[in-house]
Amino acid sequence: MPFVSTIDEATLKTAREELNEDPARRDADLQMLRDWLKTQPHLQSRTDDEFLIRFLRRSKFSMLLSQELLDRYWTERSKNPMWFSNLDPQEPIIKEMALLGCSLPLPGYDTLGRKIIFMRTGPRDPAKHPLDPMMKLGFMNTEIMLKDEKCQVNGFVGVGDFEGFGLAHVTEMSPAVMSRSMRCFQDAYPTRMKGFHYIRTPKIFDGVFTIAKTFMKEKLKKRIHLHGNDMESLYQHIPKASLPEEYGGDAGPIASIAEAWYQQLMDNRRELLEFNLYGCDESRRPTKRDLQDQYGIAGAFRKLTVD
Repeated sequence: MPFVSTIDEATLKTAREELNEDPARRDADLQMLRDWLKTQPHLQSRTDDEFLIRFLRRSKFSMLLSQELLDRYWTERSKNPMWFSNLDPQEPIIKEMALLGCSLPLPGYDTLGRKIIFMRTGPRDPAKHPLDPMMKLGFMNTEIMLKDEKCQVNGFVGVGDFEGFGLAHVTEMSPAVMSRSMRCFQDAYPTRMKGFHYIRTPKIFDGVFTIAKTFMKEKLKKRIHLHGNDMESLYQHIPKASLPEEYGGDAGPIASIAEAWYQQLMDNRRELLEFNLYGCDESRRPTKRDLQDQYGIAGAFRKLTVD
């Protein structure tokens, strides 16, 4: 069956202009990516349209870039089981952090149609809620948000409240952990991160942020905004209508938003757990494979139209 998109005309216009999406050849592109997966013995992947379209859109419909991104996605998931295995929202520690609003997609979208991800350091005591399950929750949230085609096209904006960020949090964030997390979020996930806004950052945050920036691409660095305690500065980028009432917004209390989002995680629990069926087996990875052996010419010409 052909892929049936649910995006509205405004979002489709963005997909055409920014992502090189052509509805007339979208099904052919999806089939080409699906056929390529059949030639990759090391990858056990979902092959449904709703999953693969994320990688085409993130790669602006360059076939070569889509293949590389899909490979990195499953590779990083398999290399980091502490973040990606057994994505179960019923796990007690995951449920606790979700309901605390430690990592929380906000309802609706901003004025540019982007989903807002709200992260809070204060409610998380590293002694009770370590970093690994926190990362797992973040990736679970991302998987569910990526089911939304509007998010695939318009992207995401992050807001991080670092009030309460202290030494216990710093000790979790080794350079190795920062490198690994950036590799997953920035290089291996089919997300369009359009901006990140930090508020209420204490002095101790500065050193961690300096190290973290060394793992960021220049494009991402330019999309980061530091607001300190100036909420009016934040409101210039993130409308009050989108923010929780604890932050001067109109989206309702954090507790209610967190409960509603947790229900979405539970509604998608089966799909999240099915990710255990997929991954990357490095022992079966072909050696010295030329990416253009399979569909390379078509992929290269598609790439020329977007770069």
